[in-house]
Amino acid sequence: EKRGQAETSENLFQKLVFCSECGRPMVRHKHLSRDRKKAAYHYVCPRYAMYLEQSGCAYKYLPEEGLMEAVSRLIAQEAALAADVSALMDRRAPAEDQGLAREIAQLQGKLEKLKALRERLVRDLLADLLSKEDHDRMKEKYAQEARQLQARLDGLLAERDRTRRLLTRRNPWLDAFRKHSGEAVLTRELVQTLVERVVVFPENRIEVHLKYRD
Repeated sequence: EKRGQAETSENLFQKLVFCSECGRPMVRHKHLSRDRKKAAYHYVCPRYAMYLEQSGCAYKYLPEEGLMEAVSRLIAQEAALAADVSALMDRRAPAEDQGLAREIAQLQGKLEKLKALRERLVRDLLADLLSKEDHDRMKEKYAQEARQLQARLDGLLAERDRTRRLLTRRNPWLDAFRKHSGEAVLTRELVQTLVERVVVFPENRIEVHLKYRD
């Protein structure tokens, strides 16, 4: 660097910022103030910079300052959520898990009984113990009950699976964000550890994809 000129800052998002249209990594450009004592950085699509409108990419000129603010907010939100989940793990009583397991078992038992009742309907119909009209009416009644029970069971199984994935000490998302909770300043280590990629769309709209997220 020339004497008196602003030094080049570290590129926290190196190889993490991508153009949404061509998929290429965007390039970080440095711009100096008139007195050359202050520097600002922007990310541009290299394909657009070379071919302009013929590149097939829209113009993108993403200020690094805005990107850092957006990523800082997102990481802070994730860290706060991780802290809440950690606290929930500490408070969660075994009885809650037992209650969920008990309700799942009860629903599975009711579905098995309905299955047996539907099979009995067929046998009774074939043995002329049940009219076709009564058979069809009871069959629809059992089918409707089964659909309601299955919907409830599917919801509980999904809740159980989500809880198991989230409320575990071996959850890599939880470990990563708890480790970095309270860090107020973005660093290269922090960004490279937690950010998977940043996708830049036309008009500088961005999507930040974090690591360890389903």
